[in-house]
Amino acid sequence: MNWKILASPWGWISPVLLVLLLALDGLLAWAITYRPINLLSFVMGFIILLNLGGIIYLLYWMWRYFGMRYTMDRNAVTISCGGIRQVIPVDRIVDIILGKDVRVAGRLPPRWRLPGLYVESVELVDYGMCLTCSRRTLRDQLILLTPTLGYAISPERPGAFTTDLLLRRRLGPLQIVSQETLINDWLVIPFWTDAVAQALWLAGLMLSLALLGFLTWRFASLPPIVSMHVDMLGRPDRLGEKVGLFYLAFVGLGMVFLNGIAGLGVHKYDRVLTLILYSGAALMQAWLWIAILTLTR
Repeated sequence: MNWKILASPWGWISPVLLVLLLALDGLLAWAITYRPINLLSFVMGFIILLNLGGIIYLLYWMWRYFGMRYTMDRNAVTISCGGIRQVIPVDRIVDIILGKDVRVAGRLPPRWRLPGLYVESVELVDYGMCLTCSRRTLRDQLILLTPTLGYAISPERPGAFTTDLLLRRRLGPLQIVSQETLINDWLVIPFWTDAVAQALWLAGLMLSLALLGFLTWRFASLPPIVSMHVDMLGRPDRLGEKVGLFYLAFVGLGMVFLNGIAGLGVHKYDRVLTLILYSGAALMQAWLWIAILTLTR
């Protein structure tokens, strides 16, 4: 049985911020397109890139908020949120208490978050560690206590939820289930804890962005037609419009992201291949730096 979740008065904040970020990115993209290319163009493009991270975070927030589910049967209560499921056997629940009747000793880890979504670990005075998965603060939560851990939720009808849970506990389970946390594979990709792989990918990204910044800075001072290729002696043997230099830089940036996605996919099976992909992308940026410095000197 699915139980409705008490809505948060802050549930609108993420969709509104998402629309604002998309509108800002659209405005910046329009400004970049219709104004002369200079260093300010790079700054606006960099803001768009930063906003992309914010957009991804807001989409993840919305997925967790609107995808949150509480289900209950005779075997277990299951809490689902953002690719993680907490399975709590009904016969392991020893007590049910109201959040307004407990005090928090600390949060692990304490961090900033948007209001309206409370998915965290908290230390409760007298009750120990508790995992919260709720759209409301502690005072509106219902806490399911097991011998090892507490689970804080916010069903729309806490009284009916409690009555139904007690009834199912008296009836007993139809089959034995384990108290466990089930996590989607993509949330535990080894890349998230591989500092070397992260550093290599970020190095490639920073080199690529720096190259774009250099080009926007130099663009106004370059002649309309520039050398696009040189022979073995360093003499130009192909000319083109200066905007063509950006094609080289964007090819490099695209390689950083494509190799980044490919590396995420293979890291679980072959870490060395991931490091080769990320090193190759970074070396490609270094080669592009040398090429563009040669063509613009």
